[in-house]
Amino acid sequence: MLLMITDIYHDVILSGWVTAAILGVCLLLCRVPSRPIYMAYIRSRRILGGAYLIFGISIAQFTFFDLRSTAPYIAIALPLSYYYLEGILFGMSFCSLLDRKYISRRQIITDFSRYGVFLIIVWSGAMIAEGQLRTWLLIAGATWFFLAASGIALRFLRIYRRSVSKLNDYYSDNTEAFVKWLYKSTHGIIFLGLSGAVMSFAPQWGNAIFMFCGIIMFIYIYISMQNYILNYEEIEAAVLADENEDDRNTTAAQAVKGDLPAAIREWVNAGGYLQPGISLEDLTSAVGSNRSYVSAHINSTYNCNFREWINSLRMEHAKKMLESPQDMTIERIATASGFSTSAYFCRQFLKREGLTPTQWRENNKKHSS
Repeated sequence: MLLMITDIYHDVILSGWVTAAILGVCLLLCRVPSRPIYMAYIRSRRILGGAYLIFGISIAQFTFFDLRSTAPYIAIALPLSYYYLEGILFGMSFCSLLDRKYISRRQIITDFSRYGVFLIIVWSGAMIAEGQLRTWLLIAGATWFFLAASGIALRFLRIYRRSVSKLNDYYSDNTEAFVKWLYKSTHGIIFLGLSGAVMSFAPQWGNAIFMFCGIIMFIYIYISMQNYILNYEEIEAAVLADENEDDRNTTAAQAVKGDLPAAIREWVNAGGYLQPGISLEDLTSAVGSNRSYVSAHINSTYNCNFREWINSLRMEHAKKMLESPQDMTIERIATASGFSTSAYFCRQFLKREGLTPTQWRENNKKHSS
């Protein structure tokens, strides 16, 4: 039994570092668009590729050297050191993907200064201290890593929420799905990273399970990063909207500001919200104002973001069509109301009304009769 666990452990470790190394090389070397707008994506991708390679190197050592038997304290300190470094790199990769200003000199000095203190603690325990002091120093190092990883995750989640808010204030469709993988990946990395602090002290079978979960997570992140490029320009347009606000028409926009409510009502009466994929930029151009004024007006007047406001208008339009005696199909109503898909329309309708469109129509018929 023990021999079988050992064989499985070595096979999983081998698979882990080979997978990480291959994915890391692909992230670093595969071609991506070289246009300036993709520079943040390219930087994030390269940092992620570096994190993958570091992970592969760290795990490979357990394939070639039996550290757990020959140097058990080094076998604890080594993965902790690598996990911490990977946590910093993953944080930089994900955060800079949504916030170009995240990677700054101050942020780099802060992260790596803390990492330096961590290395002093954990390697003092592994190489210098003895007895109870050694144990306590290694536990202190693991705790330091736990707290630092939690801090990095919290920073990302703040950036993520801010970015999602911008997306919802810029697009009428649910574009949060484009960045949802970052949210899921961060939770997975938090779980694996913090588990790694414990697994460094665990037996072989525990580390085999940990590594198997890590392989799945790394493959998911790699595929998601590859697919992210398909919607990257749309996300950048929303995330950078405030930074790229064009002030050349500020005078004209201010002139329209007083008539903005009337201009928006005219746009609504003309059915502008029925245009599929409408964005705040489209509305801004139609009313002759700028994004700041229009967004602020919608937020304050309707107490919701742009996406919620557009969806509420579309819902009311869809209800009128559902009440029509023509009994149009749900797909036709969804398309005519400006929704991207009938499935999205049904989800939003159920969320808003507590009934599916079909159920709502049947109930309405009963009440009418």
